[in-house]
Amino acid sequence: MQYKDLEIFLKDGVAALTKGPVVTIFVEDDVEIATRLRHHQHAGFARFIAFMPDAFELPRNLQDGAR
Repeated sequence: MQYKDLEIFLKDGVAALTKGPVVTIFVEDDVEIATRLRHHQHAGFARFIAFMPDAFELPRNLQDGAR
């Protein structure tokens, strides 16, 4: 899921943290975002939390919804 900001995530998305393992990723530039996220998926992380600016695009195949 995507959340507009951290406050909304903490209100509506905390259940996403109940199934692990979970990884947090801080995206500082838009180079290879999809590759980095897929790497963690393939490494066995059931969920990932990517903190990134709205200006960066998350590839559609890595999205399962938006809030």
